[in-house]
Amino acid sequence: MPITPTYLESLHRAMAAAGIERRIGTPVALRAYFQLTADHGLLLGVLAEAAPLAGRGFSSPPLRVYAQGAERDGYLTALVEFAGGQTAVLTAEACRTEEPQLLILLIGNQGALQYQDTPGRVALAGGDPVWRAAIRESLESGRPAMVKHAA
Repeated sequence: MPITPTYLESLHRAMAAAGIERRIGTPVALRAYFQLTADHGLLLGVLAEAAPLAGRGFSSPPLRVYAQGAERDGYLTALVEFAGGQTAVLTAEACRTEEPQLLILLIGNQGALQYQDTPGRVALAGGDPVWRAAIRESLESGRPAMVKHAA
């Protein structure tokens, strides 16, 4: 039985298939803002699902993550540094509107791409356990955490 991809996985595949690199050159920075769920308990999973997809888009392994925010307050932000010098800033915020929302700004060495979506109800996988642990460690310590063997 085939596994149905989550919304974020489907979005990543669509962007890769669209040949984004031909338009913006080599991706160097990403800013993504997710309001995909009203459930505060799912915010960590949103970041843990988005971070490895960013790494695949950069074709570079992650080094460390620095996270701030609190699930109980309805937002989490993670700054992820990659070995190739790329950076991703990912924010997951509890849905405060009727419709889930997504905003992505992808910056390349030859241009930039902005993408907005109101996807409706989305499937979320809960994220990679290695990423969940690294983000949680950074949140608890208030310091960057190394990302080990992340997908």
